[in-house]
Amino acid sequence: QDGFIQWLEQENTFCCSLVDRIVPGYPQQQAEQLAQELGHQDHLMVTAEPYQLWVIDGPAWLPERLPLTEAGLNVIFTEDLRPYHKQKVHLLNGPHTTMAASGLLAGLTTVEDVMNDEDLSVFVKELLEQEIVPMLDLPRAGLLSYAEAVRERFMNPFIRHELASISLNSIAKFQTRLLPVLLRYQRERGELPKPITLAFAALLVGYRGDRLARKDSPEVLALFDQAWSQPAEVIPVLLRETELWGQDLSSVPELAGTLEQYVRKLDAFGARATLQWLGGGSLCDD
Repeated sequence: QDGFIQWLEQENTFCCSLVDRIVPGYPQQQAEQLAQELGHQDHLMVTAEPYQLWVIDGPAWLPERLPLTEAGLNVIFTEDLRPYHKQKVHLLNGPHTTMAASGLLAGLTTVEDVMNDEDLSVFVKELLEQEIVPMLDLPRAGLLSYAEAVRERFMNPFIRHELASISLNSIAKFQTRLLPVLLRYQRERGELPKPITLAFAALLVGYRGDRLARKDSPEVLALFDQAWSQPAEVIPVLLRETELWGQDLSSVPELAGTLEQYVRKLDAFGARATLQWLGGGSLCDD
């Protein structure tokens, strides 16, 4: 055992890394056709987009020992993984979480559906360019270029990425991907970011359980069931729940009132009409 530990510590290098590639999983709808083309059934195959990026945080000698770029792979060796992590989590994963509940409530099924939808595609573009990009401490030109590439990747007609699949564990995803942007935006600009806050409201409506299938831990669902059993107080109760958000959100200026307003409109008029209203349209109760 001591020899193994010595070998592990002295003869190996452990690197943090990040992968950026959309991989929806098993191609259920094309499985039969692919089996005929391959001549056998492969139950482990997955669909992946052409874009691929692997960022490795490692020592200076690593590229020579691991010449992945020479094999044609899009690999970046770096001494600081954090900028790439922030870029991916907020600009790629963030919109996914945003569109999951909003898209499902609007009757859409896939990411491509969202990007081909006149109302939701504008919603995603505004989210990326006007809310997330300004809140990241990275060169703006590079962020905008990446954001545009993300939108193009989302429009790939050969990648069927189900919104229902993306909605798995949405509360933890929101806490990591979107909540930091919402809080920083509010602190720096003195107002709430509209698309992110509407996505937050859509998430709360979705987790009520009467309109969307919920995919989360029993503990999270129990907290939502308890909160929604008191409809008049549901928003303040949920915002105080540190187990959901990692902090008490009840003191964030205007958040409770704005979420209550958005939830009412989502319930009364639906996701699409509420999106249009947020973009400057009118509702019959305005």
